Amino acid sequence: MFVVPVLVLGTTEDDSVQKTEVLGRIGGYVQRYYAQMQSVISQETVILHSMSHDARPLFPSRQLVYELRIEWDPVAEIGQRAKAVRELLSVNGRDPRPSDTPSCTDPKAMASELLAMLLPETQNDYEFVLAGEREVDGQLAVLIEYRSIAKASAEVEWSDECITIELEGRTRGRIWAEKATGQVLRFEEALTGPFTVPVPFDQQRLGSPLRLVVERVDTSIRYKPVQFTDPAETLLLPASIDRLTIVKNAGVPRMLMLQSFSRYRRFLTEASIVQ
Repeated sequence: MFVVPVLVLGTTEDDSVQKTEVLGRIGGYVQRYYAQMQSVISQETVILHSMSHDARPLFPSRQLVYELRIEWDPVAEIGQRAKAVRELLSVNGRDPRPSDTPSCTDPKAMASELLAMLLPETQNDYEFVLAGEREVDGQLAVLIEYRSIAKASAEVEWSDECITIELEGRTRGRIWAEKATGQVLRFEEALTGPFTVPVPFDQQRLGSPLRLVVERVDTSIRYKPVQFTDPAETLLLPASIDRLTIVKNAGVPRMLMLQSFSRYRRFLTEASIVQ
């Protein structure tokens, strides 16, 4: 259990109305964003830096290149409506080999999309606070701070020397959104606090720690305008994602994942019959 002190002095009905309007614009924008992304693919370059507890390199950096697309199903189960789907194109500058099994720290071939938390049907899982206005890349943006209020849960899966930990209801963050349209310009997320994972008996090794501690998972996303033709359109799409993970007692205590996106292009999703 953790206690979050909240200052309520100065909160007015106008503040509540403004927050509702801002979140409504953002929710509508995110729905349109995923609908548009169904017909867009990009190239995603991922660089993984494994580091010791004092940030010294442990292994050579690993570089992966994927073709990335977004699957969007507005009638699917909540939490499953927006998915990032990856197809591996290269590993450390060469074509993939049959022996190139995914590393523990590689991005998943299919993963949930972070912005999906801002869809209207999922906003109730979070508490949002308007934190003023800022200028981001020359645009006036509303800064919104949030934290999870849904029941916290954790899924831990062990496989050989790998462990996958999914923590829900344990996040906080900040969103910068364009004031008039609700377009998301920047997104940051972090854990509300450390999380301890006991090491199961069959994974214990002589002299090794009996628990892991997930101390930090910090994510930062930046967006950029991308121009398309036929039809002419400008969309605000991810430019980069930086994620730092720190797990005490793990084989790789620190992992820095740098993702960059390029070669955005449309593909056809409909077919027509020509007579």
